[in-house]
Amino acid sequence: MSAFRAPPLEAPMILLVEELEPLCSWLKINLDSAGLLVLQATDYKEALRISAARAGSIDLLLTSMRLSGLSGPVLAFLLRARRLHMAALYISKNLGEMMEVPDAKEFIASLLPQPFSREILLRRVSVLLSAHA
Repeated sequence: MSAFRAPPLEAPMILLVEELEPLCSWLKINLDSAGLLVLQATDYKEALRISAARAGSIDLLLTSMRLSGLSGPVLAFLLRARRLHMAALYISKNLGEMMEVPDAKEFIASLLPQPFSREILLRRVSVLLSAHA
């Protein structure tokens, strides 16, 4: 049984930005199987291009804290210039990295420490999507 099942016609849109291919594939499979729509980027430059080209909403950014050339919080800041209500969920093995999230409320809500299970992933996504609906 899935922890989160979105209505097919109103499925939230997630922008997944992850440079590690095995983790990216695992995340996409689990998000897809929960009925979520996923746009996938392998780096922050591709994420910015995808966001700029997309006319519809992006409800959630799911990214690592550390990307080559840019941090996850900075990417969220750049994307929110056009997508004010987009939530963000940051994956990190190092909790010290979370201190880089400038907003204390977002710091608490946006943490996804590794390792995590499918159930924890979907629960965190569900909570963030509900809070930003």
